[in-house]
Amino acid sequence: MQWFKRPDGAIPNLLLIAYLTLAYPAALYGLSSPSWFAPALLLMTNALVLSAYLLHDCLHNNVFASARYNERLGTALAWLVGAVYSPYSLLREKHFRHHIERADILAVDYRTVLINRPWLDRCVRWATFLYLPAVDVLQRCLDILSPFYLPQRRQYRQRSLAVLFVRSSLWCVLFLWSSLAALGYLAAHLLFLWVMAFMDAFQHSYGVHYRLLGPQQRPAHDRDYEEHNTYTNLLSSRYPLLNMLVLNFCYHNVHHQKPNEPWYRLPALYRQLYATGCKQLVPLPRQLAHFHRYRMARIHHADSETFTGADGVSFLVGV
Repeated sequence: MQWFKRPDGAIPNLLLIAYLTLAYPAALYGLSSPSWFAPALLLMTNALVLSAYLLHDCLHNNVFASARYNERLGTALAWLVGAVYSPYSLLREKHFRHHIERADILAVDYRTVLINRPWLDRCVRWATFLYLPAVDVLQRCLDILSPFYLPQRRQYRQRSLAVLFVRSSLWCVLFLWSSLAALGYLAAHLLFLWVMAFMDAFQHSYGVHYRLLGPQQRPAHDRDYEEHNTYTNLLSSRYPLLNMLVLNFCYHNVHHQKPNEPWYRLPALYRQLYATGCKQLVPLPRQLAHFHRYRMARIHHADSETFTGADGVSFLVGV
């Protein structure tokens, strides 16, 4: 019986799962010690980032041969990264529609929420000015509360409250064991959300459509549009191993050309498809400069006319 989707997937996926299994508790333990706090903070952030992108591969059924096992692993990873307030099936539907409809398909326009609540808008602006991942935190809150303001999600009310109770209780247990570790975990989670927001910002200049609660639509654009509005945001072209820090998610044009290609095959496929260079490659210095320069404008700017980047398009929330 073939457990993994591809025969060459056993070793890389098993090594990755083993690393995450060891890194997460090791990081928690390290966060409880002042002398190990800094490296443990980085280790926890890295474990959360890799867990999120392995979850992304599970959404595409790219890890195991069985869709059921992909869902089981994906659900476990969703618990680790806090992407569990919306059911796994909703996360998968949202992400698949992003690929099929060639757009960013959302359920809620967080910008309208901010416009209608000036006090919240001010909080988000101040937090963003201080480089905190305010929009992503807001998206998490909207995800938790969605069953209470979206009639289509009403059946998930008890589920959302139960998940919130379990995760809050686990954090309280951690706090009772070590207040330093509990606060360190929150800091690592903010760093993790910052990394995810940075990676999401410059991967597309798609239109944003708030129709996730409705039926799936036909793609509004062709494959050529998809290629020219998708960007490859490598951490490094010279040292490809550095791209493993985000599980090769930065090879984004390749991912959109072959969404069923697992994470460990993307660099080779990139070299094959873009042997003479990738026109859609965005150098890291430009990513950093634009992420900094347009961080305030991006809050209320849904397009990418000046390549401001996008906010609020995470695959980790169901809204």
